[in-house]
Amino acid sequence: MKHLTRFAIASVTAFMLVLGSTASAHADPVNPDDYDPVPVTGEIGYRVNDRERLPEVDSEVGIGAVLGTDPGTLVALGAGAVNYSSALVRVTVFSPAQDTAVYRAGGVPSLQTTAGVSASTTMLVPVDPEGRAQLWASAPVQVRVEVLAAFNGSQAQPGSTLVLAEPVLRADTRNGLAGTGLGNDPVYVGLTGQGGVPSERVRAAYVTATVELDRAGTLDLGTQRMPLPAGVSTFTTVLSPDENGGVPVRVAGATGQLALHIVGWMPDAPDQGTQLSLPGSFVATASLDESYTDKATERRDDFATLTRNSDAAYSIGLVTLAPTAKTERSFFEFGPAYDGRARGAVVDPARGAAPQLVIVPASTDGDGDGYTLRRGEAQLSWLPVGDILGEERKQATKNFEITIDTHQQGEQVDLSEDGYFTLGGTVTSETGTPSLDRIEISVGGVDGILGYADVWEEQGVLRWEADLSAPQSGTFGYAVEAFDRGDNSKRAEIGLNVQRFTEDDTVIAPEIHVLNETAGIVDATVVPEEPDVVYVAAKWNVKPGDALVSGVTETTPNGLFAEVESRDLVGEQWRVRTKSAKIEDVFLQVDIDEHEQYENLEESGLDESGFGATVEVDGVPEAVEAERVPGDTGYETAEIVTGDEVDLDPLPYECDPDAADQGDGQCPPVPMVDTVGTTAAQGGISSALMKQSAPGGIRPAAGAEISAAFGFKVNTKLVKKEKSWGVTDVGSSSADPEAEVANEVKRWAKEGSVKGGVGISLAAQALPSLKFTLDTDITWKWRVIPTGITVTKFSIEMSNTLKAQAAVSLFVKFEGAVTLSQRVMSINMPVTTIMAGPVPIVLQNTINLEIKATLSLKATATAKIGFTRTDVVGTQYTDKNGWESLNQPTKSSSLPLGFDPIADLNAVFEGEVAVGPVFAPNTALYGLAGPQLDISIRAGLDGEIKYSVAKGKWVLAASVFAELGYEVKVKFKLFTKEWDRTLAEQKFRYTFWSDEWTYGGSSTVASLGPPGGRIAAPPPLLPV
Repeated sequence: MKHLTRFAIASVTAFMLVLGSTASAHADPVNPDDYDPVPVTGEIGYRVNDRERLPEVDSEVGIGAVLGTDPGTLVALGAGAVNYSSALVRVTVFSPAQDTAVYRAGGVPSLQTTAGVSASTTMLVPVDPEGRAQLWASAPVQVRVEVLAAFNGSQAQPGSTLVLAEPVLRADTRNGLAGTGLGNDPVYVGLTGQGGVPSERVRAAYVTATVELDRAGTLDLGTQRMPLPAGVSTFTTVLSPDENGGVPVRVAGATGQLALHIVGWMPDAPDQGTQLSLPGSFVATASLDESYTDKATERRDDFATLTRNSDAAYSIGLVTLAPTAKTERSFFEFGPAYDGRARGAVVDPARGAAPQLVIVPASTDGDGDGYTLRRGEAQLSWLPVGDILGEERKQATKNFEITIDTHQQGEQVDLSEDGYFTLGGTVTSETGTPSLDRIEISVGGVDGILGYADVWEEQGVLRWEADLSAPQSGTFGYAVEAFDRGDNSKRAEIGLNVQRFTEDDTVIAPEIHVLNETAGIVDATVVPEEPDVVYVAAKWNVKPGDALVSGVTETTPNGLFAEVESRDLVGEQWRVRTKSAKIEDVFLQVDIDEHEQYENLEESGLDESGFGATVEVDGVPEAVEAERVPGDTGYETAEIVTGDEVDLDPLPYECDPDAADQGDGQCPPVPMVDTVGTTAAQGGISSALMKQSAPGGIRPAAGAEISAAFGFKVNTKLVKKEKSWGVTDVGSSSADPEAEVANEVKRWAKEGSVKGGVGISLAAQALPSLKFTLDTDITWKWRVIPTGITVTKFSIEMSNTLKAQAAVSLFVKFEGAVTLSQRVMSINMPVTTIMAGPVPIVLQNTINLEIKATLSLKATATAKIGFTRTDVVGTQYTDKNGWESLNQPTKSSSLPLGFDPIADLNAVFEGEVAVGPVFAPNTALYGLAGPQLDISIRAGLDGEIKYSVAKGKWVLAASVFAELGYEVKVKFKLFTKEWDRTLAEQKFRYTFWSDEWTYGGSSTVASLGPPGGRIAAPPPLLPV
């Protein structure tokens, strides 16, 4: 994707959604950008071996052994390959007894020949630290192995060689990959974006191709043209990808099949790199216009050179020899005449020599390289592939020109749609001149340069491009100046009338494909089994770096927001490998401020597939068997409640954070509480001390404007068995689940069939609201570069009004603190789609529901507890204050304590029980994770009940409390700076009231509440 500027959005999801962002444009037209050039320095490590050197293996004359058949066999390449990571190796097989293939690392057949036919090829192989490479054959065969050159490479060094240990298949026309066959119509083969090869800034790729033709024909492979015989030809060459990341392939005069593997690659200069090349860099020189033939007969000295750049140290070419009636088994070698052992490419009387790479010292003196064919005759075809550059040196040049061909002088340029324009053209020079060093961009009236242009080869021609903008409307003079490595330069200028966009314009990057817009027409399909692949109709010319965007459709159920890494034609579709796109690369300027209410909650999907449970004893997980009992009586586990069924009003006993004194129901004081965890140690996050905690109560009743809310009811039996715990959900199989779980507890106590058990009947309603805000301020400059982004505000806030009541029947005689977490279901909210210009923004919200109970007691009794709360928790980042809390104090309310012995059982209660729901709302943008908040609220009872023989009365010392726990996480992959952090994690405990009561001699304990209706002074809020 081009060097695009940034954007930000704000979203509120769950039941309220607000999106908002601002992007302001401002710049001073008399000052240049701070373009942050990337230094390109150093020298690339490589070695070209002396051609007089003996082969590393030549089994026919006793140097080494025949090539074996064990996959992964290591062959020593000699001292010349030690301490290099790859090597260009010529492998020759002599008169094999049967059809034979030779393989390199990764199992790619790099040479194939038939029985009795000698053949050679040049292949790129990975080299281990001891100078060895993997080579083996399909059958034992006499072999010669020669190391032509060895390389070290780095992605920071343009034009250096990087080898792939595992080659990548990019064409297999027999199986429909990249087409269904070769013919006169071109098929397209991708070279970038897979197997470790980047999607962009790739100068060249080493490929191994196998072509099978029904008759002799001429193959055009990118910018290389070569004759091929009928049958199978396997060879390795170096190709430069076009702007779409690949090359066209066609064959004239024949039809056939193609298989092509990527076996290595060469990086291009980085964005804003100060040089295009270094000493040792490869630069491509191939062109379809440069394919030559000659009848080779022994020695020729006055033959054209492979070299195209005068600053080259070595040149690489591709040679092919077709047999004639006078062809004998022989060897062909480019370069000066030589005596002694025959060397070079083997020429077979029946097949000649398949295309293979040669490397020779550069020659620019006009005499050419010359060649030697040891005996006989053959039809020679050859072409230049590229030069390996030497040191820079000052030298004159001629006919060196740079042009601008994308715009005309005085043309008006409108930036209102895309925010920038692309200036481009060509660079030309004669053969035998220095290679290009850099292209600088400047604008009249501004000191210095704006930056450097991108340069690549297209059909054998050097093209350049630069993405430019302007800080305001006006007529500006832009200049481009090309420099070669001989210290020569040429300049071109153009005046353009640039019309700047306004702050109200929605500006979308041009490399965006909005798919599936038209009903009934499928442009893009996502397949769940291939999560990083999108199938796109072949009519769309998608290329690496482009963004694919779609709303929610049948074939893109989560929407689509992806960046193209590579493409391969499969049938009538592109099989596009993707990664997450970045929002700021798509929306250059956008200002969205929408407020949406979810009015049709009935459209929410209730998913019970995640039912399950976990049990911990003293913090240690224990084995648990979770069961959902089928049935059709009773009520659903979760439902949407509407109208009069919505009940979020406060319960009788409240505390008010705004009350004047304790007697009026004032909430207890709120101390500052430290966060739980290590957020302060995480990079970029300051210590998140909570300025306000959350001990309050319910907000004023929402009233008639609340038309719908979530309700869920859980009835669970938790049983301690001999070797494990059992959890059974009875909510959908019982007409009176509360009575059922109580009767079950009574049976446990009487029969002694279990070591302990708990029955829970819980009903809850909730109205959550999630807010997510991100505001940025963008500075627009002369050149489109990712600078000037300032995050002015980022916040996540969760507000949740929750009302829950539970009856807990207990028969407990085991020791230890038990925590039950039961997953109930998830609720899939209706999808929200907001249009930013032509681009849909898709937000999906899911709320996961759980019930959580903590038990640390001995009891045989039933406790009825209830509460309401509205909790506001969250965190906010601003450029002024950094990270800070958004927690707010709120009100709470509770039910009177209901406490009853179980019929026919002695009442026992000593310890603590707390039960409540957990709401975990998650927001996803285009199906990818967004903010995650877990809010758990439990009502609890702790204390002790005893029967006093002396008093003849029951004595109950008890307190009713509420626990709040929350965790705020941020996980975003859709921004250039990815976030995956826990921002806040807290647990609070708040006591509503605490007291001691005595009751009459009956064994029945009445419903209890604060004595006399007064609010007893509770202890202060304590972190758990």
